[in-house]
Amino acid sequence: MRPVTDRGFDLLDHALGRPLGYPGTPPRTSGLLVDDVFHEVPAAPDGRVLDHMVREAGVATLDRRSAVLAIGSNASPAQLRAKFTTHRVSAVVPMTVVTVAGLGRAHSAHVSAAGYVPMTPIRVAGSRSQAFVLWVDAAQLDALDRTEPNYERRALAGALEVTLESNERLHDVALYVSRWGHLLAADGSPLQPDRPPSQTRLIEGLLSRSGELRDLAGPTPADFVSRAAASRELRDEIRRCFARSGWVSKGSDRSTDVGR
Repeated sequence: MRPVTDRGFDLLDHALGRPLGYPGTPPRTSGLLVDDVFHEVPAAPDGRVLDHMVREAGVATLDRRSAVLAIGSNASPAQLRAKFTTHRVSAVVPMTVVTVAGLGRAHSAHVSAAGYVPMTPIRVAGSRSQAFVLWVDAAQLDALDRTEPNYERRALAGALEVTLESNERLHDVALYVSRWGHLLAADGSPLQPDRPPSQTRLIEGLLSRSGELRDLAGPTPADFVSRAAASRELRDEIRRCFARSGWVSKGSDRSTDVGR
């Protein structure tokens, strides 16, 4: 067995409660989320280590779970715990570090119910990046679906590769893709998140590009998220403002072709 380090986390450090903190803080390593503790497994864990951990936790092993690639806040243990406890399902979730080839992130052309502008996957030729795969049981998968009304869960397109730290390639991986397309930067390219991501800088940039958006959502990021969280009608109007401004990817844009 590899050494396991237990780490608590800030239960309030999730975008549902702190929208300007989106996407929240991911784990440092692969491991197992058990309610309010993340059990780290450093140094290229294999399935046997995590299977042993989930057996000890009394939940389904990896071969009875579905692999879901976390693009935004679903990589935050605090966000997952908030979602699963709200929907009254188990908050025991194996999470593994993976390398993703050919896939990137852009900001979706909608505003979430909590008031932040979330991410969606896009194709980025030649890219390689680290991400997390969540291993969820049937009840957890249903709960995730219910928390993602602005997304479609799709199977990852075959040309895109997801590889575990053990160098094993995963073949059956799902991901959530925005129903609304992604936002475009001023030069027409996908509006990708900063490194590290910052909702404050993102919203400041959007507000600076549109007087109509400032009139709708207010002059500051704090105004934007508080007003948007308080009104579904406003969120819908902001989404339409994005489209009217010409900031939204087209259906023919191949960068959106990430799932099937």
